[in-house]
Amino acid sequence: MGLIYRFVSVVINSAHNSYHNKGKFVSEHTRKKISKANKNRKGMKMKKRHDIPISELKEFLLNGKSINWIAKHYNVDWSTIKNRIYENPELLEEGK
Repeated sequence: MGLIYRFVSVVINSAHNSYHNKGKFVSEHTRKKISKANKNRKGMKMKKRHDIPISELKEFLLNGKSINWIAKHYNVDWSTIKNRIYENPELLEEGK
């Protein structure tokens, strides 16, 4: 029985692509098509920002309400409440 050895080499994708694309260039026609496609893009989609009154949020926190309770009250995810607290550190200051 003879053994057959096979060697597998790993090549970084950027090095592999540069080997295939060496000497190639983008034609003027293709550049125009890319430009037209980029003009038709609508831009990034932004998540809707929920309006949570800071005064109410501070009152809830001073009354000892949990972050989950507040999130359910405003019908948002708990991470939204955490972000509002992070954006407004004065919410956690007591005695004011």
